[in-house]
Amino acid sequence: MTLVAASAVAALAAASAPTGIRTGFPWFAALVGAALGLAAAAIAHGAVQARRGRSLGGLLTKTRTVDAITGLPVPWATAITRVARPAKRPPKAMFPGEPGPWQRATGRVNADLSRGRDPLSPSFAADARPLTAPAWTDPASAAPGEGATPRAALTDAPPQAVVISFSAANSAHWFIDACAIGRNPARQPGVTSIAVPDLSRTLSQTHLWLERRDGAVYARDLNSANGTVIEAPGQRPVALTPQTDVRLAVGTTVRMGDHSFRLDSIGKDGA
Repeated sequence: MTLVAASAVAALAAASAPTGIRTGFPWFAALVGAALGLAAAAIAHGAVQARRGRSLGGLLTKTRTVDAITGLPVPWATAITRVARPAKRPPKAMFPGEPGPWQRATGRVNADLSRGRDPLSPSFAADARPLTAPAWTDPASAAPGEGATPRAALTDAPPQAVVISFSAANSAHWFIDACAIGRNPARQPGVTSIAVPDLSRTLSQTHLWLERRDGAVYARDLNSANGTVIEAPGQRPVALTPQTDVRLAVGTTVRMGDHSFRLDSIGKDGA
């Protein structure tokens, strides 16, 4: 598309140049057209990259500018609103390290992509109801001698809650009836949404659906791009068939792209 735009601009510049320039100095018209085309292509490319949290400087330094809360690119309208209305800014505790004045005002941070595929410590949507819980290590990615740590502490969850904990974050989450997990799942009434920061884009927008029925929890892959794999305790990993409900046993590890969580507990119905 950018090449087509550049060609169109070059042709327009050549056609609109004064007669003397077109006939006497065709090289000059071509040069002007090429320069305008390159400028248009650079502007178009910059606009596309800005929507992804990238810039020309970011491409050179391998950084991406993202939201301190979600890890997603921040629209300029949102950044400007935060500058004008401090109440809309993320809490200071959400920033990795000490934020600068502009980062604090806009709620954006520069993620260093050279340090890993997903450098930000995951933080989750406000309605994900984080618990105080120790982090755990997914056995599939554990170093020699390491293993899964004990299940998450359940001090803040109601008795009927279903509790899951993520291996990449020092937190756990609970829901009652249903839960949607992904890069940026749509909010639905009565459904807990967990937005997982995913700079590597290995998660789909709404990747996985969890539902509690008759005292059990079922997982359903929502036609995600990279699929979902479950591993029950003592069992071999199994890839989920899209749009098919599979019952999860307590202690099952669920892997989605570069991320994983564990089903820690299922509360009692009607508790």
